[in-house]
Amino acid sequence: MYLFENRHFFPTSLKSFFCYQRKDFVKNEMVMKKIMLSVCALFMIVACTNSPAQKAEALIKSSKTIAKGTTYEVIQTTVDSAFTPQDDPDFFKQMEEATQMNERYNALQKEFSELEDSIAKISKLPELKKECEDLIQKQKNIDWEIGLIKDKGHEKYTQLMEIAVSEPRFIGFKAMHTYRIHNEAGSTLPITEFYLLDTEMTQIKYSCDSIYYAEAQEGIHNLVIAKAIKDDREGK
Repeated sequence: MYLFENRHFFPTSLKSFFCYQRKDFVKNEMVMKKIMLSVCALFMIVACTNSPAQKAEALIKSSKTIAKGTTYEVIQTTVDSAFTPQDDPDFFKQMEEATQMNERYNALQKEFSELEDSIAKISKLPELKKECEDLIQKQKNIDWEIGLIKDKGHEKYTQLMEIAVSEPRFIGFKAMHTYRIHNEAGSTLPITEFYLLDTEMTQIKYSCDSIYYAEAQEGIHNLVIAKAIKDDREGK
């Protein structure tokens, strides 16, 4: 059934117009179908791709050795970009070396004072002259080591302050991974660890417990403050 009995009622120009419009509609419909298929395909790719946290979690879990009879429960894994110096294990190591140097310095200072007290007690006793001379020599050796550590420590501390305030540099991704181990004795307390992953999130470059990481962050914060105080004193 047609609206007009004579299908040739419309002028040729109008027939061409409607034919063109029909072709254009079909063409647009095909384009829309292609777009919808592309969007669906993209959605499927995104849906099937693991999130950064899932990637990190899988990598961390694969690196752990779980004892027989225990189960590993992941509580939370958070991922963020990692930068120097805040997340740099090399800087952590340098700070740790400086801390050990400081501890050695304090121990030598204490030993020096104790020797000084001992020397004062026996220096007036002729029968302990040899022992006194040995203590004096030992004290001189300690004093020499104290001076050496003091010079190195000052140089190291200055270097660490400069690094602490340096321009951040991207070095990969960091993950804070919290988990719990279940065994026959019952559930353990939650454990949180810091992981440094490479830029492709395919390799673990470094890991430590969250307490050590927090101490490192506090150390960096103190270095930044010390640098600001130093610059203020020097009028910079």
